[in-house]
Amino acid sequence: MTKEDKQIKKLLDRKSDSSWTFSEVKAMLSRMGFEEDRVAGSHYQFINLAEKRRFTIARHGKDIRPETIKEIRRWYKDNFIK
Repeated sequence: MTKEDKQIKKLLDRKSDSSWTFSEVKAMLSRMGFEEDRVAGSHYQFINLAEKRRFTIARHGKDIRPETIKEIRRWYKDNFIK
């Protein structure tokens, strides 16, 4: 199983929502076609021009909020799991 496969499995596993780091989320979004658009303080915006989708990731401390991971999971399921 590749690193990408492991991250997708972790994304789809709801139990791990509170254990994501900023670097993991940034790498995963990059592989999904998102680019870092801009930074305003501790808020990073990632945009996917092909999908016309934007995510704002707040970097407060080490971990990412579980609500943000849920939003990314919902988008992933809508676009990649049929």
